[in-house]
Amino acid sequence: MQMPPSGCWDCSVGARSRLPDDSNASVISVEAQRAHDDAVARGATTYRDPATGYDVMTAPALIARGECCGNGCRHCPYPQD
Repeated sequence: MQMPPSGCWDCSVGARSRLPDDSNASVISVEAQRAHDDAVARGATTYRDPATGYDVMTAPALIARGECCGNGCRHCPYPQD
């Protein structure tokens, strides 16, 4: 498994881009969203980011953790402070 420079295996550095309305939504590429959706359909907990090669956790995997880790994970389902 390739580690991003931050050392956080479940988030991709720079993956979360805050929107002007400061919502919890992320801006990701069509290819990355497709990879996420394919992984979710297979029941996988992670997928390989097509642009960076990093392993990224899926939203269902993050929900299963039960709380936000605070690392800015791309598909974090929890509200961001």
